[in-house]
Amino acid sequence: MKKHMFALITLTSALFGASLQADASLINLNLPEECVDRVYVSGFGGVNFLQNFHRHNTKINTNTGFVVGAAVGYRFDNMIRVEAELAYRHNEISKFSVKGSRSDLKAKSVSGKRNSTCSIMANAYYDFANISCEVSDYTFTPYVGVGIGYAHNRASGSPARNFETSVIDNGVAYQGMVGVTHMVSAKTMVGLEYKYFVAKHDIKDHSVAVNVKRYF
Repeated sequence: MKKHMFALITLTSALFGASLQADASLINLNLPEECVDRVYVSGFGGVNFLQNFHRHNTKINTNTGFVVGAAVGYRFDNMIRVEAELAYRHNEISKFSVKGSRSDLKAKSVSGKRNSTCSIMANAYYDFANISCEVSDYTFTPYVGVGIGYAHNRASGSPARNFETSVIDNGVAYQGMVGVTHMVSAKTMVGLEYKYFVAKHDIKDHSVAVNVKRYF
């Protein structure tokens, strides 16, 4: 029994010592904070461009809108990140074109005209460190990412008093991302990101947003 206890204590001490040595080596290398595995939260907001699309014999044109969202994620190493994202996109409808009609219905004669999309996505990113993490003075990191999830989309308007029509779609959505972040402090990064978002029935969005990440 004493031999087993002695062996266990020896092994524990060795592992603890190795851990301390590894931590010391990280300090000696003066690694930046972002090279350490940890949880982060982020928020983003920007402009959203919804491609014109067809719905039930109706073509809908939209104005430039906005996108906002938040995410929580985890960095596995200095290159791979995964996160869960919640986002909201909104665009005002500018014109309806109904198949078979002689003219278009201008949105200025329609109240409550809008197209909105709520989505929840699972994203994965690959960060390209332009300088090795063994160097402490790099601040810019380009990255690419992909995501898949679920979207709820609603296009609505009131072409007549006391009457509103809307089309609701729910289904699988996916997106691709590309961007760059800038380290403004040891735990905070600010970036610019482009997203291409696709949902059911040819809902296609292009957005450019500023994001802020806070690591823990």
